[in-house]
Amino acid sequence: MKRTLSLLVVIVVLLPKLSFSQLYIEPFAGYQKNLNSPKNNLLNTGVQLAFKLKNYEFLFQIQKSWPQSINGVDSSYTTNTSLPISAPAYKTINTSAFTFAIGNRFKIAGRKTKNSYFIKFYTGIMSQNNAVKYDYDKANYIILNPDKTINVTGIFVSGGFEYMRQIKNNRLFVELNFSSPPSGNIKYPSSFNLMAPITLNVGYSIKISKK
Repeated sequence: MKRTLSLLVVIVVLLPKLSFSQLYIEPFAGYQKNLNSPKNNLLNTGVQLAFKLKNYEFLFQIQKSWPQSINGVDSSYTTNTSLPISAPAYKTINTSAFTFAIGNRFKIAGRKTKNSYFIKFYTGIMSQNNAVKYDYDKANYIILNPDKTINVTGIFVSGGFEYMRQIKNNRLFVELNFSSPPSGNIKYPSSFNLMAPITLNVGYSIKISKK
């Protein structure tokens, strides 16, 4: 983890010294579906810098996946003979994530037109939070092997495809990305897995400099 952070810092420091011809800032927003849990869908927002050199672009991205609640029911139990042996324990899981990544954008079609197609690859750090809350009679009942709040930070990789439309000096893009979960394991037995999102984003690329 420390080596990855050091590498990202070095890359950011060296970027201004590289001979990129154009620089863009690219806000975007989209929708995520968790491949490890079909019920877990999130909205995401982010921004990235794109350093362009002919048919290649270097990307520096920050993205936030906003919390989304999943509701469920577990069973709780009691040894009090005057109460029912079991009772429902209502559960809410709030999933969110934050990613910091560097990426590569390669143009594969549309080099001389306003419509272009790219493949993209990212690697970076993902911090993922799964906050668990229960609603039940805690004074009289207990849950056997309850889910717990889990925070995991680790390295992730992603890749995908992008369509881009040139609009004067700026660009409109739509992208589809597939991401791994962060490296690491859930150390406690859990009813859910770490999120591995497939993401559909729409963004606008604004030129801010030209050498």
